[in-house]
Amino acid sequence: MGQLWEYIKMAVSNIRMNRGRSFLTMLGIIIGVSSVILIMSVGNGAKSEMENELTSVAGGQVYIYVNSNLDGEVPVITEEDRDALRELEHVKGASTVMNQWSTIKTA
Repeated sequence: MGQLWEYIKMAVSNIRMNRGRSFLTMLGIIIGVSSVILIMSVGNGAKSEMENELTSVAGGQVYIYVNSNLDGEVPVITEEDRDALRELEHVKGASTVMNQWSTIKTA
């Protein structure tokens, strides 16, 4: 226990002798910890806001639309994709619907 007390006295003595360096070290630690706390708070706030927006729009329903690519190829959502969506933790249900748009010309 006596040796521990000597180490503590030596540490305090070194801090007093190098006040400038000690101040800058503490300032760096404070800025770093504050930055991490700020980033975590902003991230949690954004997540909460996004969850609130998703639940307020259309009763919490999300619609996924597939459009054709520039090369004319139409991507397809398969039954396996639908089943994978159903397995997600916060998804209560998923269904597939196909809509097709056409132009009708009359003579």
